[in-house]
Amino acid sequence: MSQISATDQNIIDQYPKLSQKEAANVFSSTIEIINNIKGNLSNQQRLTVEKYEGRGNIYGTGKVDEGLVHQFYTPYIIVKKMWDLVQHYGFNGGNVCEPSCGTGRFFLYSPKNCDLYGFDLDETNIKIAKALYPTANLYQEAFETAFLQQPNYSKLLKKSWLPEMDLVIGNPPYGDYEGYYKTYMPKGFGRFEFLFIRLGLQLLKPGGLLAFIISQNLMNNGGKYDKMKQSILDIGEFVDSVRLPVGIFANTQIGTDIVIFRKK
Repeated sequence: MSQISATDQNIIDQYPKLSQKEAANVFSSTIEIINNIKGNLSNQQRLTVEKYEGRGNIYGTGKVDEGLVHQFYTPYIIVKKMWDLVQHYGFNGGNVCEPSCGTGRFFLYSPKNCDLYGFDLDETNIKIAKALYPTANLYQEAFETAFLQQPNYSKLLKKSWLPEMDLVIGNPPYGDYEGYYKTYMPKGFGRFEFLFIRLGLQLLKPGGLLAFIISQNLMNNGGKYDKMKQSILDIGEFVDSVRLPVGIFANTQIGTDIVIFRKK
């Protein structure tokens, strides 16, 4: 991660870290574009919308509640590095799922031979993702619903209604898990990150890859999360991890790691 290539520099230049004022301007411009869109986005509209960061970067440090924490979007340079990692470990196309897709940032660097699937609860995020990636299969639902019977999502399925995935990639929500569908989920998963890793692995074909960004605290916690980790290792093999610099996300000092697993 320390060596900056010409491609990396181009990404950094095209998608620079925004100030709060710049993020607020992008926010208002994006909302106007999406609410008035007719047909395809122009190149300039697309670049504006791609920079959208939700509400997270509009508010200063110390003013971020739990809802806003989930609105900090992954920098494009990190997205690109995660794609480089999964391709290094053998991904070469197929079905790709982003369980908390936001505006679809993780779709940007996907190879052309991919079928894309994404979940997000935020209506604006889904509208933006559809405008940017019109061929993607997008659902304004919680990721957990992929394992529940449609349309009421009140019965656990033995197998997801989604096709098996070759790759699950993204930045899952952080924090204690108290989701609406908790009753139907695997027991003992008290953290969003670990639950999404477990569910992501369940979606994969044997040999498929999962790449997530998670809090450093989850990798540095002694035995606190051993039961959740063991449940993950029952169906997945740990492949690699990369520690990211503190401060990589705007206006927050949360430390993060990229983790890679392979489905057994």
